[in-house]
Amino acid sequence: MSTGNFGTEINNLSNNIKVPRIGVSSCLMGNNVRFDGGHKNNRFITVSLNDKFDLVPICPEVAIGLGVPREPIRLIKTEDSIHARGVRNEKLDVTDDLKQYAGDIGPLLATLSGFIFKMGSPSCGLSRVKIYDLQGLLSQPGQGIFSEALSRAYPNMPVEEEGRLNNPELKDNFLQRVFIYNDWITRLHDGLTINSLEEFHRTYKFTLLAHDQARYRMLGRHVAQSSATDINNAGEYYISEFMKALKNITTPKTHTNTLLHIMGFLKHQIESSDKEELLQAIHNYHHGHIPRAVPLTLIGHHLRRHPDKYLSSQHYLKYPLPI
Repeated sequence: MSTGNFGTEINNLSNNIKVPRIGVSSCLMGNNVRFDGGHKNNRFITVSLNDKFDLVPICPEVAIGLGVPREPIRLIKTEDSIHARGVRNEKLDVTDDLKQYAGDIGPLLATLSGFIFKMGSPSCGLSRVKIYDLQGLLSQPGQGIFSEALSRAYPNMPVEEEGRLNNPELKDNFLQRVFIYNDWITRLHDGLTINSLEEFHRTYKFTLLAHDQARYRMLGRHVAQSSATDINNAGEYYISEFMKALKNITTPKTHTNTLLHIMGFLKHQIESSDKEELLQAIHNYHHGHIPRAVPLTLIGHHLRRHPDKYLSSQHYLKYPLPI
Protein backbone atom coordinates (compact mmCIF):
# COMPACT_ATOMS: atom_id res chain seq x y z
CA MET A 1 0.00 0.00 0.00
CA SER A 2 1.23 3.52 -0.60
CA THR A 3 1.48 6.03 2.22
CA GLY A 4 -0.82 8.48 0.45
CA ASN A 5 -3.95 6.33 0.63
CA PHE A 6 -3.00 4.52 3.84
CA GLY A 7 -5.99 5.85 5.82
CA THR A 8 -8.45 4.82 3.12
CA GLU A 9 -7.04 1.31 3.05
CA ILE A 10 -7.36 1.02 6.83
CA ASN A 11 -11.02 2.04 6.59
CA ASN A 12 -11.65 -0.50 3.83
CA LEU A 13 -10.83 -3.31 6.23
CA SER A 14 -11.94 -1.91 9.57
CA ASN A 15 -15.55 -2.90 9.00
CA ASN A 16 -14.92 -6.62 9.15
CA ILE A 17 -11.70 -7.31 11.08
CA LYS A 18 -10.21 -5.97 14.29
CA VAL A 19 -7.29 -3.55 14.30
CA PRO A 20 -4.10 -5.61 13.95
CA ARG A 21 -1.65 -5.83 16.85
CA ILE A 22 2.01 -5.57 15.87
CA GLY A 23 4.85 -6.40 18.21
CA VAL A 24 7.74 -3.93 18.00
CA SER A 25 11.24 -3.99 19.44
CA SER A 26 10.77 -1.50 22.26
CA CYS A 27 13.77 0.67 21.39
CA LEU A 28 12.19 1.45 18.00
CA MET A 29 9.31 3.15 19.80
CA GLY A 30 11.63 5.58 21.55
CA ASN A 31 11.91 3.68 24.82
CA ASN A 32 15.29 3.92 26.55
CA VAL A 33 15.93 0.20 26.79
CA ARG A 34 19.15 -0.26 24.84
CA PHE A 35 22.34 -1.51 26.47
CA ASP A 36 23.72 2.06 26.53
CA GLY A 37 20.53 3.50 28.01
CA GLY A 38 19.43 5.01 24.70
CA HIS A 39 16.81 4.22 22.07
CA LYS A 40 16.42 3.92 18.29
CA ASN A 41 13.16 5.78 17.76
CA ASN A 42 11.75 5.07 14.29
CA ARG A 43 9.37 7.82 13.16
CA PHE A 44 7.63 5.67 10.58
CA ILE A 45 6.62 3.34 13.40
CA THR A 46 5.89 5.95 16.08
CA VAL A 47 4.16 8.44 13.77
CA SER A 48 2.75 6.63 10.72
CA LEU A 49 1.83 3.32 12.34
CA ASN A 50 1.15 4.20 15.97
CA ASP A 51 -2.38 5.56 15.48
CA LYS A 52 -3.42 2.90 12.95
CA PHE A 53 -2.26 -0.26 14.70
CA ASP A 54 -2.17 -1.58 18.23
CA LEU A 55 1.61 -1.54 18.75
CA VAL A 56 3.04 -3.72 21.52
CA PRO A 57 6.60 -2.75 22.60
CA ILE A 58 8.74 -5.71 23.65
CA CYS A 59 12.38 -5.75 24.75
CA PRO A 60 13.41 -9.33 25.55
CA GLU A 61 16.76 -8.28 27.05
CA VAL A 62 15.13 -6.03 29.64
CA ALA A 63 12.36 -8.57 30.19
CA ILE A 64 14.82 -11.30 31.23
CA GLY A 65 16.34 -9.02 33.85
CA LEU A 66 19.25 -7.32 32.11
CA GLY A 67 19.48 -3.75 33.36
CA VAL A 68 19.58 -0.39 31.60
CA PRO A 69 22.35 0.38 30.93
CA ARG A 70 23.76 -3.13 30.86
CA GLU A 71 26.50 -5.42 29.72
CA PRO A 72 26.21 -5.65 25.92
CA ILE A 73 25.76 -9.11 24.46
CA ARG A 74 26.76 -10.66 21.16
CA LEU A 75 26.28 -13.96 19.38
CA ILE A 76 29.06 -16.53 19.78
CA LYS A 77 29.33 -19.70 17.71
CA THR A 78 30.50 -22.70 19.69
CA GLU A 79 30.97 -26.27 18.54
CA ASP A 80 27.33 -27.16 19.20
CA SER A 81 25.24 -24.00 18.83
CA ILE A 82 24.90 -20.21 18.87
CA HIS A 83 24.98 -18.45 22.24
CA ALA A 84 24.15 -14.92 23.38
CA ARG A 85 27.01 -13.98 25.70
CA GLY A 86 28.40 -10.86 27.29
CA VAL A 87 30.92 -8.90 25.24
CA ARG A 88 33.12 -8.17 28.26
CA ASN A 89 31.88 -10.85 30.64
CA GLU A 90 31.98 -14.12 28.73
CA LYS A 91 30.44 -15.95 31.69
CA LEU A 92 27.19 -14.09 31.04
CA ASP A 93 25.09 -16.38 28.84
CA VAL A 94 21.43 -15.43 28.33
CA THR A 95 20.67 -17.78 25.43
CA ASP A 96 18.25 -20.00 27.34
CA ASP A 97 16.65 -17.02 29.06
CA LEU A 98 15.83 -15.37 25.72
CA LYS A 99 14.39 -18.59 24.34
CA GLN A 100 12.39 -19.18 27.50
CA TYR A 101 11.00 -15.65 27.40
CA ALA A 102 9.60 -16.25 23.90
CA GLY A 103 7.80 -19.27 25.32
CA ASP A 104 6.63 -17.49 28.46
CA ILE A 105 4.85 -14.75 26.49
CA GLY A 106 3.31 -17.20 24.03
CA PRO A 107 -0.27 -16.10 24.89
CA LEU A 108 0.68 -12.49 24.04
CA LEU A 109 2.52 -13.45 20.85
CA ALA A 110 -0.52 -15.46 19.72
CA THR A 111 -2.52 -12.21 19.59
CA LEU A 112 -0.02 -10.47 17.31
CA SER A 113 -0.48 -10.14 13.56
CA GLY A 114 3.12 -9.17 12.90
CA PHE A 115 6.41 -8.11 14.47
CA ILE A 116 8.92 -5.37 13.60
CA PHE A 117 12.40 -6.19 14.89
CA LYS A 118 15.52 -4.09 15.48
CA MET A 119 18.00 -5.00 12.78
CA GLY A 120 21.40 -6.26 13.86
CA SER A 121 20.31 -7.02 17.42
CA PRO A 122 21.70 -10.25 18.94
CA SER A 123 18.28 -10.84 20.48
CA CYS A 124 15.93 -9.33 17.87
CA GLY A 125 17.71 -9.21 14.51
CA LEU A 126 16.10 -11.27 11.73
CA SER A 127 19.14 -11.74 9.53
CA ARG A 128 22.69 -10.56 9.00
CA VAL A 129 23.28 -10.43 12.77
CA LYS A 130 27.00 -10.58 13.52
CA ILE A 131 28.19 -13.91 14.90
CA TYR A 132 31.67 -14.35 16.33
CA ASP A 133 33.71 -17.48 16.85
CA LEU A 134 35.50 -18.31 20.12
CA GLN A 135 38.56 -16.36 18.97
CA GLY A 136 36.46 -13.22 18.48
CA LEU A 137 36.53 -13.37 14.67
CA LEU A 138 33.42 -12.79 12.59
CA SER A 139 31.67 -15.92 11.39
CA GLN A 140 28.72 -16.34 9.03
CA PRO A 141 25.89 -13.92 10.03
CA GLY A 142 22.69 -15.27 11.49
CA GLN A 143 19.49 -14.47 13.41
CA GLY A 144 18.85 -13.10 16.90
CA ILE A 145 17.95 -15.58 19.64
CA PHE A 146 14.52 -14.17 20.52
CA SER A 147 13.42 -13.50 16.93
CA GLU A 148 14.43 -17.01 15.92
CA ALA A 149 12.45 -18.53 18.80
CA LEU A 150 9.41 -16.43 17.85
CA SER A 151 9.68 -17.38 14.17
CA ARG A 152 9.89 -21.06 15.05
CA ALA A 153 6.82 -20.86 17.28
CA TYR A 154 4.80 -18.70 14.85
CA PRO A 155 6.18 -19.47 11.37
CA ASN A 156 3.26 -17.82 9.56
CA MET A 157 3.40 -14.51 11.43
CA PRO A 158 4.64 -11.65 9.20
CA VAL A 159 7.95 -10.32 10.53
CA GLU A 160 10.24 -7.58 9.28
CA GLU A 161 13.25 -5.49 10.32
CA GLU A 162 12.81 -1.75 10.66
CA GLY A 163 15.56 -0.96 8.14
CA ARG A 164 13.80 -2.85 5.36
CA LEU A 165 10.65 -0.79 5.90
CA ASN A 166 12.46 2.11 4.21
CA ASN A 167 11.89 0.21 0.97
CA PRO A 168 8.32 1.08 -0.18
CA GLU A 169 7.70 -2.32 -1.79
CA LEU A 170 8.89 -4.25 1.26
CA LYS A 171 6.92 -1.97 3.58
CA ASP A 172 3.72 -2.37 1.56
CA ASN A 173 4.20 -6.12 1.33
CA PHE A 174 4.72 -6.45 5.08
CA LEU A 175 1.67 -4.36 5.99
CA GLN A 176 -0.55 -6.25 3.58
CA ARG A 177 0.58 -9.55 5.10
CA VAL A 178 -0.19 -8.16 8.55
CA PHE A 179 -3.77 -7.31 7.57
CA ILE A 180 -4.42 -10.67 5.94
CA TYR A 181 -2.83 -12.67 8.76
CA ASN A 182 -4.92 -10.64 11.19
CA ASP A 183 -8.05 -11.59 9.28
CA TRP A 184 -7.02 -15.25 9.43
CA ILE A 185 -6.40 -15.36 13.20
CA THR A 186 -9.62 -13.41 13.77
CA ARG A 187 -11.55 -16.08 11.87
CA LEU A 188 -9.76 -18.82 13.81
CA HIS A 189 -11.16 -17.39 17.04
CA ASP A 190 -14.62 -18.30 15.77
CA GLY A 191 -13.51 -21.82 14.88
CA LEU A 192 -12.32 -22.89 11.43
CA THR A 193 -14.83 -24.72 9.26
CA ILE A 194 -14.91 -25.81 5.66
CA ASN A 195 -17.21 -22.89 4.93
CA SER A 196 -14.94 -20.33 6.57
CA LEU A 197 -11.88 -21.75 4.80
CA GLU A 198 -13.67 -21.56 1.47
CA GLU A 199 -14.84 -18.02 2.22
CA PHE A 200 -11.31 -16.91 3.13
CA HIS A 201 -9.96 -18.40 -0.09
CA ARG A 202 -12.66 -16.71 -2.16
CA THR A 203 -11.98 -13.35 -0.50
CA TYR A 204 -8.25 -13.43 -1.22
CA LYS A 205 -8.27 -15.41 -4.47
CA PHE A 206 -7.13 -12.57 -6.73
CA THR A 207 -4.66 -11.31 -4.13
CA LEU A 208 -3.12 -14.77 -4.14
CA LEU A 209 -3.08 -14.81 -7.95
CA ALA A 210 -1.17 -11.51 -8.04
CA HIS A 211 1.54 -12.94 -5.79
CA ASP A 212 1.97 -16.56 -6.82
CA GLN A 213 0.15 -18.24 -9.72
CA ALA A 214 1.43 -21.71 -8.85
CA ARG A 215 0.17 -21.55 -5.26
CA TYR A 216 -3.05 -19.92 -6.50
CA ARG A 217 -3.82 -23.09 -8.47
CA MET A 218 -2.49 -25.48 -5.84
CA LEU A 219 -4.40 -23.92 -2.93
CA GLY A 220 -7.58 -23.87 -4.97
CA ARG A 221 -7.29 -27.64 -5.34
CA HIS A 222 -6.39 -27.99 -1.67
CA VAL A 223 -9.52 -26.15 -0.51
CA ALA A 224 -11.73 -28.15 -2.88
CA GLN A 225 -10.32 -31.42 -1.53
CA SER A 226 -10.34 -30.45 2.18
CA SER A 227 -12.47 -32.46 4.58
CA ALA A 228 -14.40 -31.25 7.62
CA THR A 229 -12.97 -34.17 9.60
CA ASP A 230 -9.42 -32.86 9.13
CA ILE A 231 -10.13 -29.14 8.92
CA ASN A 232 -7.42 -28.05 11.38
CA ASN A 233 -4.62 -29.73 9.43
CA ALA A 234 -6.11 -28.44 6.19
CA GLY A 235 -6.15 -24.93 7.60
CA GLU A 236 -2.58 -25.11 8.90
CA TYR A 237 -1.30 -26.22 5.51
CA TYR A 238 -3.38 -23.62 3.71
CA ILE A 239 -2.24 -20.58 5.72
CA SER A 240 1.39 -21.74 5.67
CA GLU A 241 1.44 -21.89 1.86
CA PHE A 242 -0.67 -18.73 1.58
CA MET A 243 1.71 -16.64 3.70
CA LYS A 244 4.68 -17.99 1.72
CA ALA A 245 2.96 -16.83 -1.47
CA LEU A 246 2.41 -13.32 -0.09
CA LYS A 247 6.14 -12.88 0.50
CA ASN A 248 6.58 -12.71 -3.28
CA ILE A 249 6.69 -9.06 -4.33
CA THR A 250 4.04 -8.25 -6.94
CA THR A 251 5.02 -6.75 -10.30
CA PRO A 252 3.19 -4.96 -13.15
CA LYS A 253 3.23 -8.28 -14.99
CA THR A 254 1.53 -10.22 -12.19
CA HIS A 255 -0.98 -7.42 -11.63
CA THR A 256 -1.74 -7.26 -15.35
CA ASN A 257 -2.49 -10.98 -15.39
CA THR A 258 -4.79 -10.54 -12.39
CA LEU A 259 -6.58 -7.53 -13.88
CA LEU A 260 -7.19 -9.42 -17.13
CA HIS A 261 -8.54 -12.33 -15.11
CA ILE A 262 -10.97 -9.99 -13.36
CA MET A 263 -11.95 -8.41 -16.66
CA GLY A 264 -13.03 -11.86 -17.83
CA PHE A 265 -15.78 -11.82 -15.21
CA LEU A 266 -17.14 -8.56 -16.65
CA LYS A 267 -16.99 -9.31 -20.36
CA HIS A 268 -20.67 -10.28 -20.61
CA GLN A 269 -21.91 -7.37 -18.50
CA ILE A 270 -20.23 -4.35 -20.05
CA GLU A 271 -20.43 -2.79 -23.51
CA SER A 272 -17.77 -3.47 -26.13
CA SER A 273 -16.57 0.13 -25.91
CA ASP A 274 -16.19 -0.21 -22.13
CA LYS A 275 -14.26 -3.43 -22.60
CA GLU A 276 -11.92 -1.68 -25.03
CA GLU A 277 -11.41 1.19 -22.60
CA LEU A 278 -10.63 -1.17 -19.71
CA LEU A 279 -8.32 -3.29 -21.82
CA GLN A 280 -6.43 -0.17 -22.94
CA ALA A 281 -6.12 0.99 -19.33
CA ILE A 282 -4.68 -2.38 -18.30
CA HIS A 283 -2.28 -2.23 -21.26
CA ASN A 284 -1.16 1.28 -20.32
CA TYR A 285 -0.62 0.24 -16.72
CA HIS A 286 1.43 -2.77 -17.80
CA HIS A 287 3.76 -0.48 -19.76
CA GLY A 288 4.10 2.01 -16.93
CA HIS A 289 2.14 4.86 -18.47
CA ILE A 290 -0.51 5.06 -15.75
CA PRO A 291 -0.86 3.83 -12.14
CA ARG A 292 -2.78 0.67 -11.35
CA ALA A 293 -5.40 2.84 -9.66
CA VAL A 294 -6.78 3.70 -13.12
CA PRO A 295 -7.90 0.19 -14.22
CA LEU A 296 -8.97 -0.53 -10.62
CA THR A 297 -11.15 2.58 -10.66
CA LEU A 298 -12.70 1.55 -13.98
CA ILE A 299 -13.47 -1.91 -12.62
CA GLY A 300 -15.07 -0.35 -9.55
CA HIS A 301 -17.17 1.87 -11.80
CA HIS A 302 -18.44 -1.11 -13.78
CA LEU A 303 -19.19 -3.07 -10.60
CA ARG A 304 -21.38 -0.23 -9.37
CA ARG A 305 -23.33 -0.35 -12.64
CA HIS A 306 -23.32 -4.15 -12.85
CA PRO A 307 -23.11 -5.55 -9.29
CA ASP A 308 -21.31 -8.86 -8.89
CA LYS A 309 -21.30 -10.41 -5.41
CA TYR A 310 -18.19 -12.51 -6.07
CA LEU A 311 -16.05 -9.66 -7.42
CA SER A 312 -17.32 -7.20 -4.82
CA SER A 313 -16.09 -9.49 -2.05
CA GLN A 314 -12.54 -9.53 -3.39
CA HIS A 315 -9.85 -8.10 -1.09
CA TYR A 316 -7.81 -7.26 -4.18
CA LEU A 317 -10.35 -4.65 -5.26
CA LYS A 318 -11.05 -3.26 -1.78
CA TYR A 319 -7.48 -2.99 -0.54
CA PRO A 320 -5.05 -1.65 -3.17
CA LEU A 321 -1.70 -3.35 -3.39
CA PRO A 322 1.44 -1.26 -4.10
CA ILE A 323 0.97 0.99 -7.14
